[in-house]
Formats: sequence, structure tokens, C-alpha cells
Amino acid sequence: MALIKCSNCGHDVSDKAKACPHCGCPIQAQTSENIDEEVIEKENVNNETSNNDVMGVFVPDNSDNSDYETIDVEDDEPERGGAWKWLLVPLVLLLGACGYFAYTKYFAKSATEPAESTIELIAEEQGNNEEKKEDKIDETNAIVELTPEFIAAVQKYDKLSPFSEGLAAVCRNGKWGYINTRGEEVIPCKYVDYDGYSSYYESTESFHEGLAAIKKGDKWGYINARGEEVIPITFRASLAGSFNEGLAVILNENETRFTVIDKQGNTVFNRPWIAENYAMYISSAEMPIFIDGKVYIPTSNSFTNYIIYDKQGNKIGKASRETVIKKVAQNYSNKHYTSFTKTYNSGKDNEYYLTGLKDSNGKVVVPALYDGFSEIPFTDDIYAASNGVFLVTLEEHAGELCTGPGDGIYTEDMKTHYGYVDLKGKDTFSNKLKQRCRRALEIACSKAAQQESEDFEQERELYEQEREYNDPERAK
Repeated sequence: MALIKCSNCGHDVSDKAKACPHCGCPIQAQTSENIDEEVIEKENVNNETSNNDVMGVFVPDNSDNSDYETIDVEDDEPERGGAWKWLLVPLVLLLGACGYFAYTKYFAKSATEPAESTIELIAEEQGNNEEKKEDKIDETNAIVELTPEFIAAVQKYDKLSPFSEGLAAVCRNGKWGYINTRGEEVIPCKYVDYDGYSSYYESTESFHEGLAAIKKGDKWGYINARGEEVIPITFRASLAGSFNEGLAVILNENETRFTVIDKQGNTVFNRPWIAENYAMYISSAEMPIFIDGKVYIPTSNSFTNYIIYDKQGNKIGKASRETVIKKVAQNYSNKHYTSFTKTYNSGKDNEYYLTGLKDSNGKVVVPALYDGFSEIPFTDDIYAASNGVFLVTLEEHAGELCTGPGDGIYTEDMKTHYGYVDLKGKDTFSNKLKQRCRRALEIACSKAAQQESEDFEQERELYEQEREYNDPERAK
């Protein structure tokens, strides 16, 4: 309830009263009339306020001649949307940053992508070429890993030779080529085998100082590790030696002269090969060799002495075989091994022995399971691993005996199997092949023992017959 003034007498009366108690004027009619006027007045005021809100002043209605002050109006209610403006700014910045990133990541890159791809391909190709170059460089000293793949690769060849500078000569169907330490045939088998006094284990030259002697027809030349003929195959010779200290010796086809050449194939000097002075029969493993600036040539005196020439072809002295062997061994490797034998079936008719290797301390490095090893050329019973392996052989005997036990066991149809063994005793032969060769050897030894016994009995009978012939009294 509220007090209002009576419009007739001006006294205060309750707005709930029906009539003024002072003058009797109806109050309800006044109230509804006042409310209508008040609503109209408020609407007018609100309209004027909204029009002048920008100026921050209130313009009053002067129709009732009342005095009003002009005052500053402060809006206690915060401006609508003000907080959202501050949130919108970082959101816009974030969206802009994301858009820039997407542009540089996908759209801008697409314009340069072909060039970058080309650069990447070129870089990759250069990297591959560098890796290939490193492989070729490292191949010289690479260690042969006797993996199943390597073992399968070497078993397809008829003959093998020792590794040297990462390559080994191999023979298939009478033609020689070269494999690398992974067993890959890097130089095709196209060079002929020669019928000379070749060493027991190899019939072609190994690589030395990056070159190897090869033969086509009756002529010799030299190739590099890529199979390129760097010294033309034009030398008619019985043998061509390995390079050492930049020089090699070639023995002519009649074995009447020897020629010393350099790595360009130029003749350094040429001298007579006098049969009565030099060795009449010589193998590739015992060709003249250069050591410490001198060439050592074996003489005919069972290779016990060597004649020495300097690099200008002047004869300057002699050397013993022991001296040459020591120099060769030191030049070949700084770690040497010696052989030993082990007897099997001792005391029986089928007794036999096989060979292994020991180091300088007497420790067994390779067990005695093989018929032979490749020696260091020029040496006696001195062995060295090349690229981590030794060349070894197994003999598979078959057919009739050719010689007796005193001269070694040989049979008419004996076959030589070639392989490699590493410093841990692992080899490239199958257990089946080794067992087969052992069994064949036992049979051959038994035959040899039986033959020896028969020969002894025959000799005894001849001896008795001779005694009876010379002593008639004994015959009675």
C-alpha cells in the first residue's frame, strides 16, 4: 500500500481507498488516470534518453515548468558484447597463424616440390655412389664371412684359389674368373687355364697391387679389380708373375729370356734366362719376385740360391733360400701359422693322417681335418690367412692305387675338392662330403696296406729263391 495525493483537495490518502476521506473525491479514477499519464511520461523520457545517450546528458521535460539539473549519466550495466571482443582477438590471431602454417606447409611447398625431389634424388644417387666407392675400397681388406649364401656360391666352381686383396680366382668348366669376399662373380670366368708347372692350389695369378696376370690363348696381360685389361694381352710367355713394388717378371714362351715390366706395360729391362744357371722348371708360385728394390731369381740348384738384380737390371749378388723365404713371409703378412698332422685309426690297416694349423704359440687354430692348405708363395710350411680365410683341399679317392703308402696315397680317379676355412675352424665343406672323403681315404689306405703286405710277401719269396739258387746245399 502507498500514499497518494488527492487530486481534488491535495491531502494524502491511501491508493487502496475508494474515495478521499477529506473531500469525497473517488480515488480509483485518479489512480488509473495517473498511471496512464506516468506510462506516457516514461515512454517519452526513454525515447529522449536513448536519443541523447551518446552525449551522456539527460534532457528533461520542461512542460511542467519544473527546474532540473543537467547531470552525467553513468551506465552501471556493462556494455553488451564487451567481453566477447577480447576473446575474439586471440581467436582471430590463432586462426591466422594456423592458416599461415597450412599455407607454408602444403601450398607453398607444392610449388618447389619437384626441384626438391630432384635434389633429393641426386643426393641419394651420390650417396649410393659414395657407398659403392667405399665398398670397392673396403673390399681389399674385407673379411670373408662363411655364410650359407657364400658357401653355396663357391660350391659351383671346380677350382678355387686363395683370396688376395679381396678377390679370389675361381675356375668353372676350364675357364677362370674372380669372386669377391661375398662370393659374387665380379669378373666372368673367361680366361683359359694353362698347362704349365702351376702351383698345387692355384692355376692363375692372384691380385697384387691392384693387378692380376691373366691369359687368353697363348698370350698374357694384366687386369684390374674391375676386370679391365689395363696392360694389353700381348705377351707371348710361359708365365707372368705378380706385381710387387710396381714391377713384375714375364718369362718368355721358350723360357730363354725374362722381361721386367712396370704397371704401364713398359719394359724396364730384359735379360737371358740361362737354363744352367736359373731353374729349368718354375711355377707361378716361384716366379722371380721384387723385394726391397731388388729382384730375386731362383737358380737351378734346387732353388737353394737366388741371383739378385737391381731395378736397372744389374746383377748385384746372391741370396740363400732361407733369406728369401724370410723376406717374402714378412712382406706377405705379419701373422704366420704352421701346419701339424693328426693320425687317425692308428695301428690299423686303414691308418691315415690329416693336416691342421697352429699359431706361433702352438695353439690349434684350424683342426686337422684337411689334406692340404695353400702356403705363402716361395715359402715352406708358412701359412697366412688372406681376407680372413685359408684355402684348403679334401681328396676323394677312387679307383686303383697309383703309389704305395711311402709315397703318399694316390688313386687313378682321385678328385680334389676346394674350399675355405676361417680362423674359427668353420669351412665351406658339407659334413657329408667330409665323411665321404674320409671313408674313401680309409679304403685307399686299407688297399695300400694290403698291397704293401703282398709286395713284402712277394719280395720275401724272391729272396728265398735267390738264396736257394746261390746255395745248392740249402736247396737239398
